[in-house]
Amino acid sequence: MSKTCANLFAIGVALSSTTVAVAGDPGSEFVGKWKKVSGRGPDTEVIERHGDVFIIKAPKLLMPTETEQTSALLRDGSLEIAGELGNRSLHIDRSDGHLFTTHGEYIRAK
Repeated sequence: MSKTCANLFAIGVALSSTTVAVAGDPGSEFVGKWKKVSGRGPDTEVIERHGDVFIIKAPKLLMPTETEQTSALLRDGSLEIAGELGNRSLHIDRSDGHLFTTHGEYIRAK
């Protein structure tokens, strides 16, 4: 009986920690490597998280061997990038999981 309780406890802890990691960390759905499916943007983008700041890395347009980095903040479920010409945002379509930017549509790279 105690072995069964221990197993159930272990399963419960594993499930609750997975739920917290996925649902309890707003913005975590943006983190990872993304591959372009349409648009005029870079072929890939990588989004990393450093505390409250997200770093978006993409190959430079005319120098694809070099990487351009942009910082963003999570606001109202979207990543917001402040720029000289105004703000732009990245958002994920909840129905299909695609990432949309001002310059393209991306899917999560495998």
